[in-house]
Amino acid sequence: GDLAKGVRSLNILTARGCPFKCNFCSAYQSFGHRLRNRPVESILEEVDELVNRYKVNDIYLTDDQFLADRKRVIRILEDITSRNYNLTLDAPNGLSPWLITEEILIKMKKAGFNRVQLAVESGDEWVLKNIINKPVKIDRLPEVVSLSRKHGLEVGVFLVMGNVSENAVETFDQMETSFKLMRRLGIRWPVVSYLSPHLGTEVYEVAYRKGYIDDNYLDEDYDKPCISTPLWSNTELQRFVWVQRALCLTEGHFLFFWVKYFVQWKKNIMLKERYAVLYQFISAYRVLRKLAA
Repeated sequence: GDLAKGVRSLNILTARGCPFKCNFCSAYQSFGHRLRNRPVESILEEVDELVNRYKVNDIYLTDDQFLADRKRVIRILEDITSRNYNLTLDAPNGLSPWLITEEILIKMKKAGFNRVQLAVESGDEWVLKNIINKPVKIDRLPEVVSLSRKHGLEVGVFLVMGNVSENAVETFDQMETSFKLMRRLGIRWPVVSYLSPHLGTEVYEVAYRKGYIDDNYLDEDYDKPCISTPLWSNTELQRFVWVQRALCLTEGHFLFFWVKYFVQWKKNIMLKERYAVLYQFISAYRVLRKLAA
């Protein structure tokens, strides 16, 4: 009846724990580093109940590492497919690209996935290894993106900007490497978060000790930069990211040439000021578009 109309969404957690140790992540404080899987039968019983009793047609698999155990994931996807529930599935916390195979992509599509969100965090290999501590291999990304599109899956990418560690601060050049990779992969609108140190994480201790955050810091907003370092202030970081996003969005458009030219012209002279100017243009353009709509 009426319950089945429209989108009815709920979350399912199929496992707890993540064996990886990214410096900004706080999930281990709740779930630990040891992976603990729910029995597949238990997960499928929950899917059955959500569909049959509550008329759910859209399920979010909210694991931190949904693909950690490939054989198990394939079994879950195959069993969901065999039920012919016509579900839409998503993994909103992101998927680790190094765990993705073509077989898994095919099974995901059949089970009801329409997109993959790749948790890349940075397109700079040095930043991944020496600051974030995440085992992403950048050279595999083009293949993963290509295979995903081949099998009818949209591709999104998660990035984190403004990363810091005990011995390093991510530079604008390193961040620019991330956005250049997005443009090369045809990702026009990457999901960009700013580093927001969570209490109890390695990065929080570093940021507090070095004075990048103070006692007034509130950990509540990924959409605005909240830390300032000797290399850049939070305002400068926000302007930089908005300009880089504009370059991704205008790739292939006549505007792209002018934005890129303005950014790269005598790059070391007044770079931060030019980002400020472009940021004002982008902000004004967004306001005008809203008014036009």
